[in-house]
Amino acid sequence: MLTALQERFVAVFTADPTVTATDAYVAAKGPKKLPERAVAQNAACQLLRHPKVAEAVKRERARFFIDQRQVRDEVFHDLRAIIHAPHTKAKDKLRAAELLCKLFGLLD
Repeated sequence: MLTALQERFVAVFTADPTVTATDAYVAAKGPKKLPERAVAQNAACQLLRHPKVAEAVKRERARFFIDQRQVRDEVFHDLRAIIHAPHTKAKDKLRAAELLCKLFGLLD
């Protein structure tokens, strides 16, 4: 079982892949208890080494990527339906095809 601080840390750290562990620790502590940056970095590293926290982070990240894949699949099917619908205008089909290419990283 995680402490309240550990739970908040895991929630913040795994909600957005761009959030650093240090920023997650600062956010988990709350605005009334802002630690120095070096203290926050050290504490975040310690939290990440804690076996229960590490497992929770791993579990939440896996859940995040599964959810992300499901959303991507839904978007793929919706755009594909637009492209193949007989009454869709050409400009809408082209836009859907462009979005599909972006979805799969085929455009810059």
